[in-house]
Amino acid sequence: MLFTAGPLLSAAIVAAISPIAALALSAVCVLTGTGLFVTRRPSRDWTPDPLAGTHGAIGALRSSGVRTLVLATLPAGFCFGVVEISMPAFASGHGAPAWAGVILSTWAGASAVGGLLYGSRAWRTPLSSLYVRLALVLPLGFLPALLAGSVATMVVLIIPAGLLIAPLGAAGNQLVSDLAPPGAVTEAYAWPVTALILGFSVGTSLGGTLVERLDWRACFLAASGVALLGGALVVARRRTLRADVSPV
Repeated sequence: MLFTAGPLLSAAIVAAISPIAALALSAVCVLTGTGLFVTRRPSRDWTPDPLAGTHGAIGALRSSGVRTLVLATLPAGFCFGVVEISMPAFASGHGAPAWAGVILSTWAGASAVGGLLYGSRAWRTPLSSLYVRLALVLPLGFLPALLAGSVATMVVLIIPAGLLIAPLGAAGNQLVSDLAPPGAVTEAYAWPVTALILGFSVGTSLGGTLVERLDWRACFLAASGVALLGGALVVARRRTLRADVSPV
């Protein structure tokens, strides 16, 4: 929802005021959020783990499981970036540019629903196996949108592309806490987020090229293909996602 609401809000501010105003609001949000975080009691009472800083130069990446999650999150971020770029192109191509926000909001809403459904269940499947299954199903979620022939149909067909976003992220975050070396859990959480943003940036960049040289469907095909590569990587390295495996 953040990746969807942010660009929409920025575009609205740029249109209504100026690009400088959007950048200034971004800085205010970062400073405000950081200030609220560091002044809360849990942050003030936190003390470093005794084992913090004992894992060498690569820190949390010493864990093979954390490395797998980082590598798997890169293609996931790419998919989200490239799809986000495709939606304004799709809406404009169908003579309804203003509806791009509605489609993106539906996509984000589907992710929220998927997250709530995921969190409402007590899963009996081992977490590592659940993550592998979610990664394998993700490529399929981008395919229905290829059949969209109007804005109304896209609003419906974009839903499968969003349903797995939050569950995949939630399962990945759960695994991080199990796989991170003692004393490096906080750092371990930061690596998949960094990979997600990096993948998202590449996806938005390539998405713009695909839209200009081909069309919006190329973005969904790219998303599905890259997600498939990510799923294959997770399958190949699935043993590293088990907490009982050596972290090295």
